[in-house]
Amino acid sequence: MIKPRHILTLAFFAVLLPFAASAQPEDGLEVEALTPGGRFEYDETTGIITGTNGLLVKYGGAVLTADRATVNQKTGEAEADGRVRIQRDDQIWAGEHIRYNFKTRLMETQQFRTGKTPAFAEGKELRGEVSNRVYTAHSAYVTTDDVSEPFTKIRASRIKIVPGQHVQAQNAVLYLGGVPVFYFPYYKRSLGERANHWSFTPGYRSKFGPYLLSTYEWFLGEQLDGALHLDYRAKHGVGLGPDMNLHLGRWGEAEFKYYYLYDEDPDEDDGVTPPHNRQRFAFNYDATPFTNLYVKAAVNYQSDSLLLHDFFEGDYRRDPQPKTFVEVNRLWDNFSLDTYVQPRVNDFYETVERLPDIKLTGFRQQLRRLPVF
Repeated sequence: MIKPRHILTLAFFAVLLPFAASAQPEDGLEVEALTPGGRFEYDETTGIITGTNGLLVKYGGAVLTADRATVNQKTGEAEADGRVRIQRDDQIWAGEHIRYNFKTRLMETQQFRTGKTPAFAEGKELRGEVSNRVYTAHSAYVTTDDVSEPFTKIRASRIKIVPGQHVQAQNAVLYLGGVPVFYFPYYKRSLGERANHWSFTPGYRSKFGPYLLSTYEWFLGEQLDGALHLDYRAKHGVGLGPDMNLHLGRWGEAEFKYYYLYDEDPDEDDGVTPPHNRQRFAFNYDATPFTNLYVKAAVNYQSDSLLLHDFFEGDYRRDPQPKTFVEVNRLWDNFSLDTYVQPRVNDFYETVERLPDIKLTGFRQQLRRLPVF
């Protein structure tokens, strides 16, 4: 962990170290010390600044930190060693020895790590192309796990990184732990905030046996996104189903979920044995299409009472018996009209049916100018 910074600018060094007085960078290049022991030397002839014991270099939108570095303020070329980190915009690169040009963005390093949620990469022999600012590397992997030893990763013989846009991989193999499970001749992963991507959750539970839960999240514009679930549980078989979310502006938010599982070994609980064909359908809608008009609706169908308990524990904890209803509320200055419909969709839940329940409420109000309310 870095100790609290004692930032010493080159202007301050002009007082302490006369030889560094003319090291004030040109063209927006800034050099600062990260520790009290930070030292700089400046060669007026070559325009090269040499720093040791921790330094920070800024130019444009890029920031470099390292234990040691030399920077050519004329060309923008920097060669850094020891815990090197380079950040441009929200993309971070890390390595032990990196050559980087602040002006052309050309980068070279034998080993590197980089990341921007939702994708991270690590590899060897990284080199950037000046013309299109694309970086290529060999013997690399891409992962969504933001840890030093990712469980899920795609290892490739060659990857191409376009910062802020996407990562491409050739001859890629999906690894779960140290086990290869799938081969991709070509793999591409977007680096945008709404990037289509796979996520995998492997594990073991006595109730499931070994399992692998996989989800493909997709985004289609700003109005539509969703996910596709494909799961395998050794004791219960394969389950799958889509989710879809609609963002309709003034017409509200709509959510659809469907999931189907042919349960090869349903577990009996409290005398209840679920069927082999198990499924759920969920629909939720919430909107305020006009001022003082509110609409809410939900449909929650399940094939059996244990479905959420067995396979969707998060949903079960939030609401073990989700309701099905339609509610419409309209407000005026002196009145409100409420309509509520609640049918019985799942026979195994006790439900008070309301088909429909309509209520008109008058608020306290004065009758014309009379002292009567």
